Amino acid sequence: MIHPQGWFAVPVLMSLGFTFGFLREWRGSLIAPVCAHAINNGLILALALLLIG
Repeated sequence: MIHPQGWFAVPVLMSLGFTFGFLREWRGSLIAPVCAHAINNGLILALALLLIG
């Protein structure tokens, strides 16, 4: 909830958090959720750059 997207993004951020937590439990390592988080950030950045440019 400290992300700056506002209250409307809370359900999406919660689902991402649950997914990353599931990946951590399933794989038993932080590598999978960290990679998933990086992929998510990269996709959002690419989308933002495409929309801006």
